[in-house]
Formats: sequence, C-alpha cells, structure tokens
Amino acid sequence: MKRIILLTLLLLPLLSQADTTDLSSSVQPKYKTNYTASPITYTVTQDSIDEACQSAKTKVSSQSDSFITTMKKTYPDYVYSTSFSECNTSKVSPGDLSLDQLGNVVVTATVSYTEPSDSGSSASEQCSAQSPMQDTFNNVVNGSYINYNGCQYEATGVIVCNNSKTVCAATWKPTGIVSSSDSTESTVSDSSDLSDGADSDGSNSGDTSEGSSNNSSSGSAISKDDMTSAVKEGLISASPTVADEFKSKFTENDTSSEDKESANELSESNIKKLEDNLNNTVRGAGKFADPDQSVGRYGDGSSEMDLAVSQASSQIGIDKDSYGSSWASFMNDGALLPSIPHGNGCSPFIMFPGQVYQMEIDCDKLGDIKSVLSWVMYCLTFWNVFTSLTSLLRKGDE
Repeated sequence: MKRIILLTLLLLPLLSQADTTDLSSSVQPKYKTNYTASPITYTVTQDSIDEACQSAKTKVSSQSDSFITTMKKTYPDYVYSTSFSECNTSKVSPGDLSLDQLGNVVVTATVSYTEPSDSGSSASEQCSAQSPMQDTFNNVVNGSYINYNGCQYEATGVIVCNNSKTVCAATWKPTGIVSSSDSTESTVSDSSDLSDGADSDGSNSGDTSEGSSNNSSSGSAISKDDMTSAVKEGLISASPTVADEFKSKFTENDTSSEDKESANELSESNIKKLEDNLNNTVRGAGKFADPDQSVGRYGDGSSEMDLAVSQASSQIGIDKDSYGSSWASFMNDGALLPSIPHGNGCSPFIMFPGQVYQMEIDCDKLGDIKSVLSWVMYCLTFWNVFTSLTSLLRKGDE
C-alpha cells in the first residue's frame, strides 16, 4: 500500500505538466525547369522559397487548429497554445539545382495543452492580461513576435527593425499564447542595435515611449520622433518608385490614332486586292466567251485566265463550243439535256415477206395488241404490289 501511495505522489507532478504535440508541414518551392542545360536543372528563387514557407505555415496552422478542435471535444477545460518554428530551408537554396537538391521547406507547430489549475487563473489568461509594451527587443521571430516572461507578444503600430529582423522597435501586444519551453526568451535591447540597416536618423529624444509594461526591463526606448522620421524618409524615398510602378502597371500608351491609321491602310489594301481579282476574273471570262471581242471590251490588260484558256484550247482542244467539257454546261443551251429518241409512226408488221405464207399485221391490230398487253402489265404490276404489301403486313403480325 505504501508503494502505491509513493508511486502516485511521484506521478502527480508529471501529469500536471503541460503536454505538447508537434505538427509539421513541408512544401516544395516553385521552380523553373531548364531543359537546355545538360543535365536538366531547376531554378529556385528566394521569393519562391519565402512563398513556400508562408504556405507551409498556413497549412500547419490549419492542422493545429483542427487538432485543438478535436482535443477540446474530450478536454474542453484544458488551456491550449500554439507556437511556430522558423521555416527550415536547409534542404533547398536559391539557384540552379539538380533533382536531388530540390527539397522542401518545413514549418513545425508545437501545440501545448495544460490541465487547468484549481487555484487562480490559467497561464493563457495571465498572458492575455498583460499590458502592451513600447520598446526595443532582440530575439524577434520573423520580425513579428517575441517571447517575454513566458508569454508571446506581437509587434503592432510602427515597426522598425534591423536588416536581419531580429531586433525591432514597436508596440508589443500580448497574444494570450504561453511561450513554449524551447522558445528563445527576448530581452530589451538598446535602440542603437537598430543601426544595422534601419532607417532611424531622427535624433530627438524628448518624447519617449511611456506605455511600457512593468514586465519590461530597463533600457533605451526608441522615441516617437525617431519612428516618425524613419517612416517619413521611407515614404519620401519610395514615392518616385511607387509612382513609376503605378504608372507602368495601371496605364498604357494611347495608340488609338496609330491603330486607326494601320487599320485604314489594311482595309484599303484588301479592297484593292479584291477589286483586282474581280477585274481579272471578268476579263478572263469575257475573253473566253467572246475571244473576238465582237460584243465589247472586257477591261484593259491581260488576265491570268488567258494562259489557261490558250493551253486548254491548243493542248486539249477544249473551247466554249466543245461538248463534253465543263464549259459546255454553262456556255451552250441544251448541253446538260440527254438525247431522247423519237419514233417514226406506226407501220404494218410483216412476217416472211414475199413468201406464200407471208403474214401481215396491220397497225390497228398492233394497237389492239398493245392495249391488251398494257392491261396485262397493269394487272401484274397491281398484283405484285398487293402481294408485297400483304406479305409485309403478315410478317408484322408475327
């Protein structure tokens, strides 16, 4: 029994500690394939790597939100917090890479969940209750977040950082997130650390920040005049570039007059070509139909059809009066009508002429025979049609 009690006392502190779960997301940066290189290379830019990092952070943030939502169904009273690591780009770098060098960037999210304490408020509530601070801090994460006194703060307002974005001056507001145990603690830094590329030339130090929290350590705070001067100079230096960018992106040269002139010239050229082709066709057809031009002239100059007409006439013997040619169908009346035989009237039918047993059938007898045979053919035709139709109807009934 004593052993069980002792084991329980040892496990209680472990269970009261915050549990963490690591989630990660990897994204491959966009690349351009260089097929002309041998072997083939893949060009990756720093912008594509940054874009992949942002995409990986968005994905892992969505994963952490889903994880917390699932956990809250079972442990609704737990205190949850999420912290993100810096983007790991060790497996890919800008430049022309081979296929095995084309790796992914990775962003890891650490989700902490702690059982609420019975006494006092939770750590997350304590972090949310902290006051904003206006000061300069080092160990800034991505130029936006710091971990100070166990709580995470976000940079707001006018933000001034050095080139590496590890030292920034801003108004820091608590996010309500408890810093993870492996997070690097930020400390108050001197504003002179911002001289590494920061635009803060203002030297007035009279109006300094008064809104720093009681959690901040002593140190030199960047003044409002320094921030205002940095922002003003940045806007002034960027104005010409911004104006040129807006002009090039949202305006275009007025080429309406040149376009109209070009369209008119093209229309006139096409009309002239069409007119020449029509005149050429009319001249050729007129000369073919009336080679002697007895009716009149069909325009000046020669036609491209003249050579074809002369070749057809001399080599093949085709002219406008020759039947059997395609021209005859258009140039001569009755060329398309077939020859229909014409009878010569009725004459007596004589068998064995000049013989004693000569037999002669007059035309009136032939007419009677024709009528009888016509009636017989009519009856046979009617009977054939009738039997065909009735056989079809019988097959349909079956």
